[in-house]
Amino acid sequence: MNIPSFPPRLDYILQPEAQRMLGHFSSLHRVRIGFFSLDAKEICVGLNRPSCEYCRLLRTDKKMNGKCSSLDRTMFEKARKQNRPLCYTCHGQLTEAVLPVMLGGRGIGFIMVGQFRTLGKNTMPAFSTWNPPKKGLTRKLRLYYEKTPAFSKQQVEDMLHMLHLMVDYITGHYLVSMKDFDLIHPLMERIQSNPSETISIKEAAESIGRSPSGLFQLFKKLTGQGLRQFQTESKLKEADRLLKTFPQMPIKEIAARIGFNDPLYFSRLYRKHRGTAPTTARR
Repeated sequence: MNIPSFPPRLDYILQPEAQRMLGHFSSLHRVRIGFFSLDAKEICVGLNRPSCEYCRLLRTDKKMNGKCSSLDRTMFEKARKQNRPLCYTCHGQLTEAVLPVMLGGRGIGFIMVGQFRTLGKNTMPAFSTWNPPKKGLTRKLRLYYEKTPAFSKQQVEDMLHMLHLMVDYITGHYLVSMKDFDLIHPLMERIQSNPSETISIKEAAESIGRSPSGLFQLFKKLTGQGLRQFQTESKLKEADRLLKTFPQMPIKEIAARIGFNDPLYFSRLYRKHRGTAPTTARR
């Protein structure tokens, strides 16, 4: 699933809730699941799970890495043309699946799942025949191969059916257009880069040419939070950093650095959101 880097061609991104759904899927099935752009750029991965140890070791061989990358690109294109999920066996003899993501009859990206063994189907290839032989490689590969998740053919079919339903739900509820993202992202960066500043809803809405309610809807879609909540969390993240980095810094100064003139108010707010006092958090 390590697709070579391409300039991304992306019209939509996933909302935080959709990314959490990918994480739940990954945790439940112990497999890697990622969302890719139309030109095979990896956008996000559930739980940020890396490729399995078997594949990472296998692809240290340049020839094998090239073969795997070429096969992945081929299957992406085949899934796009056929407009259906494809399940296939990779060069390492594991199973992977790619599912085109459609919106309004138009492809907007791919979901890719792997790597796993299909019981009764996948068999580890004889890497001991590699030339030149790599000392100890076969033993490690066999160990890692046997550690990868294994499913019956019926379980694979059930997993892909669940994935199909999940993708349909995501496209109907949890996509954000890049136009909306480009509109609001500068405002998000401003908030995160200047924690001492507190932007009013009116000022923020005017800065992007939207009404206050339109601003709230955009923020909610993109971050899962309203503007005020996003600002508060950005300030508290900076407070967390200061508490850990500068344990001797007075609470009053930390409060001032994130835009609070009243250190008592800051302490109450911090306790409300973090469940502990700032003086305790830096220990």
